[in-house]
Amino acid sequence: MSHGAASPYAAAETMAFAMIGAVAELQRCLPRLVASQRSKWDQQVNLARFIGQMAVGQARQQIRQRVTPSPAPGASRPSSTAPVVVADTVPTVVEEATAHGAASALPIEHYDELTASQVMDRLASLDLAELEAVNAYESTHRRRRTVLGRIEQRRAALEPAE
Repeated sequence: MSHGAASPYAAAETMAFAMIGAVAELQRCLPRLVASQRSKWDQQVNLARFIGQMAVGQARQQIRQRVTPSPAPGASRPSSTAPVVVADTVPTVVEEATAHGAASALPIEHYDELTASQVMDRLASLDLAELEAVNAYESTHRRRRTVLGRIEQRRAALEPAE
């Protein structure tokens, strides 16, 4: 019995060879495909990790804002013209501010979240003891020259002439 070009056996034979060729090609290409997909997967995982860290940071910030008591409506800072006893208060304030890097002990709320210009705007309302605390913290953490320079200017303006 002769098999023609259109016979079912020829079609089956063609299909078998096509499958064998496809498997051979897959074996050749599969390692490259896996490597490229792994790289894409790693990028997606890193992006998801970054987004997760940002979300946690924002949540912490919002929780801090909700938990931190706000000042009483009638409360105000002491006048800068009133005499201030610095000698007794500086060590305590500085120790509180630098203990364990506690930015929460600083006289400026959310200090670590502020830009240098935002910090400099808030320095004008601080007394000498508070300036010392901010100086000690800034000197051991971000070390922004603009902030440290402004602190020195404010301290010079507030210190009594000798």
